[in-house]
Amino acid sequence: LAPSPRAVAIASEMVITMVPNSAQVEELVSGPQGLLEGARKGMIIIDMSTIAPRVSRELAEKAAGHGVHLLDAPVSGG
Repeated sequence: LAPSPRAVAIASEMVITMVPNSAQVEELVSGPQGLLEGARKGMIIIDMSTIAPRVSRELAEKAAGHGVHLLDAPVSGG
């Protein structure tokens, strides 16, 4: 169990996320102590949350600025 998403990123080459909504993905990826704070260049984040496409694109751009690859792989609830 890690104390923060940042700590997970520090210890990982790839992270898979799946949370209920866009706001939670934003917090997890780019919020304080988020994945991007601990990410190294080349890290892969696979987000399986079903979120707004705009948010996914914005997070992918932020991730790219850190040398991180963010892949959108949503799971549909229906």
